[in-house]
Amino acid sequence: MMKRIFTACIGLCLCVATVMAQDRMSRGQSAFNRGDYEEAVTQWEAAAVVDKSLASQARQKIAKANSCSSYLSTARNALRGGRYDVAESAFLKLKGLNPRDPNVSDGLARCKAGKAALAKEKEAGQYWNSIKDSWERGKYERYLAQYTDNKNAGDARDMLEKIDDKEAYTKACSVGTEEAYRSYLETSKWKLYEADANMALVNLEEEGIWAQVKALNTLEGYEGYLKGHVLHAEEAKAAMVCLLQDGLLKDAQEQIGEKRYYAARKTLEKAVALGSFGTETGRLYTRLDEDVLYHECMENKKYHFSGRDDCRRYIDVYGNLNPIRRAEVQKRLDRHNRLFGKDYDEFVRMGLSAFDLGGGNGGVFYGGPRVDFTLGSWDFPVNFTVSLGAYYHKGGHLDDSEAYELSYWQTPLQARLKINLFGSDEIKCYLAGGASYNFNYGLSNANNSSNEKFPDDLLHVTNTSAFGEMGINGRHFEVSFFYSKDLQPLFNEDVFRTHFGDHKLLGFDQHFGVKWAYCFSLK
Repeated sequence: MMKRIFTACIGLCLCVATVMAQDRMSRGQSAFNRGDYEEAVTQWEAAAVVDKSLASQARQKIAKANSCSSYLSTARNALRGGRYDVAESAFLKLKGLNPRDPNVSDGLARCKAGKAALAKEKEAGQYWNSIKDSWERGKYERYLAQYTDNKNAGDARDMLEKIDDKEAYTKACSVGTEEAYRSYLETSKWKLYEADANMALVNLEEEGIWAQVKALNTLEGYEGYLKGHVLHAEEAKAAMVCLLQDGLLKDAQEQIGEKRYYAARKTLEKAVALGSFGTETGRLYTRLDEDVLYHECMENKKYHFSGRDDCRRYIDVYGNLNPIRRAEVQKRLDRHNRLFGKDYDEFVRMGLSAFDLGGGNGGVFYGGPRVDFTLGSWDFPVNFTVSLGAYYHKGGHLDDSEAYELSYWQTPLQARLKINLFGSDEIKCYLAGGASYNFNYGLSNANNSSNEKFPDDLLHVTNTSAFGEMGINGRHFEVSFFYSKDLQPLFNEDVFRTHFGDHKLLGFDQHFGVKWAYCFSLK
C-alpha cells in the first residue's frame, strides 16, 4: 500500500512539474510575441530547469529571443542617433524573426518619419542657402510658410526685421530731415545704418553752414569753412579761386586803363596760374589778354625783337576777334620778318669794336679793331664766342726807367664761353671766361727816338693767356670788364739776360680793362 501511495505521489509531482514547465514555456512565448525578450528568456530558462525534456526547445527559443533583443537595441540606438537607414535595417531583421513584435511597426514608422524629416531638412537647407543673402521679403515669407519650425526659421525672421530696418532708413533718406534720421535711430532694432544716419545728421548741419558761407561769398568765409569742414572743400577752394581771379582781372583792367601793359600782363599771368576760368571770367580774361597783347605788339620798345613773337601769338589767337587790329599787327610782323628773318631767335651774332682800352702792372694798351662771332640762341643761357683783334701795348720798364719803356703789337685769337645770369628780353648780365692764343710782333723802345731795335728772338712770337669777363649784353651792344693773365711768358728770359744783363723787366704779365662792341645778327 505504502509503495503505491509513494508511487502515486511521485507521479503526481511529475505531472505538476510538467504542467508548470508548459506554463513557463507559454508565458515565455507570450512575452516574446509582445517584444519583451528579457522576460521571455527568463520564463524559458525556468521551464528548462523544471522540465529537462524541454531544455533543447528552450535553448533554441532563448537564442532567437537574444537575436531579437540585439536587433531591437541596435534599431533603438540608431533611431536616437538619427541613423534611420541602420534602424530600418535592424527593424526589418527583427520583423523576420518576430513579425508580431509591436516595436517593429512602430519603429519602421518612426524610421519613415525620420527619413522624411531629414529629406525636408535638407530641402529646407538648400532653399535657405539659395535665398539667405537675397534681401527679398517675399522669399523669406515663403520660406517661413513652408518651413515654420526649421532651424533657419529664426534667421529668416531676423532677415525680415533687417529688411524693415533698411526700408525705415530708406524712408528717412527720402524725407532727408533731421527728425527723420533721429526717428530711425530711436526706433531701429538692428541699427544697420546707424553710422550712415549719424553722418547724415552731421552733413545736414554742415549743409546749413555751407549755405551761409555761399551766401556771404567772401574769401574770409571760405577760409573759415575750410578750417573745420570737408564736405564742400573742393567747392570752397574753387570759389576762392574765382574770387581771387575776379580781383586780379579788375586790377588788370585798371592797369590797362593806366597804360601799364607790362604790369597788366603779369597780373593776367597770376590769374591764369590760379586755375581754369569760369564762363564769365573766361570771357573777361580773353578780352583783357587780347587788349594787352595788342599793345605789346605795337609798343616801340618791343619793335623788331620779342614783339615778333607777340605779333604771331596775337594773329594765331585773336586774329579773328578784331580785323582792324589784326591788320595793324600783321604789318608789324611783316616788318619784323623783312628786317630780321622769321627765325632770328637762333642766330650767329657778330660784334665789331673799333677801340678797347686797358691797363696792367706795366702800362696801358689800346685795342682795335676787333671782330666777335657769337654762336647760340639769345634766349639760351650759354653762348660761345670767337674773337680776333689787334692791340698795341705800351708799358713795362727796365728797372723802372723811363729810358726803356717797351712797346709791341699783339693779335689775339680768343675763345670765350659766356653764361647769362639774369636780365630781361632786351638786356642780359653775364659772366665769361676763356683763353687767348696771341701773336706778338713789333717790339721796340717807345721812348727812343732812334726806335732802338731789340733782338728778334727776345719777344716770343706766340704765347697763351687766360681771361675772365663780367658784362652787360644787349641786342645791339656789349660792354664788359675783363682781367687777363699770361699763361706763358711774353719774353725769352735767356735772350733777355744776354741783352740786358741783370736788369729787371717790369710789367706785361697781366692786364685789365674795358671792352665794348656793336652787335647785330647775321640772320
